[in-house]
Amino acid sequence: MAHQRCIFHKLKQLGDHLVFGDLQVEPTDDVDKATHQAQRQWKKAVLVDASWVYDGASEADIRQRAETFRETWADREPNAVANFGVDVDQTLGEF
Repeated sequence: MAHQRCIFHKLKQLGDHLVFGDLQVEPTDDVDKATHQAQRQWKKAVLVDASWVYDGASEADIRQRAETFRETWADREPNAVANFGVDVDQTLGEF
């Protein structure tokens, strides 16, 4: 039997693959703090969009939402988006 993970863990794994490629950091005296804050905001934006994918009402809706997510984030987070796409496909295969 295939190993099944809950959506929380799928999203956590997505977060683990983020590299923050186009991260914009506000100029400040405390660069580390500003970078950390920018990374948190970036991660939150990605995870909010990814969680929206799983709120689809049907398989077709979830697939369309996953495509929208891919189009939004693939250029900025290609590894994370590719990994997430595999998770979405596996989730849909479990239905």
